[in-house]
Amino acid sequence: MLTYYGAKDSCSIPAQIILEMSGQAYQNVYLSFDKGLSEDYLKLNPTGQVPTLVEDSEVFTQCVGITTYLADKWPQLNMSPALDAPQRGHYLKWMHFLNSSMHEAYLRVYYPNKYAVSKQACDEVKEMAKQAIDKHYNIVDSWLEQGPYCLGDTIQACDLYLATLISWQEDRAALFARLPRLQLLFEKVTRHPAANKVFVEHGTEL
Repeated sequence: MLTYYGAKDSCSIPAQIILEMSGQAYQNVYLSFDKGLSEDYLKLNPTGQVPTLVEDSEVFTQCVGITTYLADKWPQLNMSPALDAPQRGHYLKWMHFLNSSMHEAYLRVYYPNKYAVSKQACDEVKEMAKQAIDKHYNIVDSWLEQGPYCLGDTIQACDLYLATLISWQEDRAALFARLPRLQLLFEKVTRHPAANKVFVEHGTEL
């Protein structure tokens, strides 16, 4: 039995989409950080973050780890290149860049108080993070030249992750006006039936 713990409008979206694509039965549990996390959940995931996947007696954490695991678990979904495929290296490049650079920058935008104390310092952290995000999107746009997806013509798990990050952008219209390839990818991903279902469930404005 699979149990998936996530939160609305969070990085739990990509792996949840793959769970939906799989057609496998799973229990989906939405947590609320406003209400606080239970001791039982913190025993599963001491970081106090989402997502967390429980499969039988195994507990998996971290967005990019769970997403990569599920994409490889069901190769029939074609959500990740084969281990020996040349594209595998490019796929891993995308997954790690999105996680370590873009996702991290968005955390500084939305939770600057975790990185600074005074209001002025928090404002500076947020402004620097926004500048970093703009720079990162310029890099992403250059990597999408062979698009429309991250690895060309086929949707992959990294596209789900990128679309999730794009959905967090405060002024998405301005981003799309500047970098229309991002708009094309976002629209194609969010039109996929499983992805559309999950994004709508999370309250994403499409």
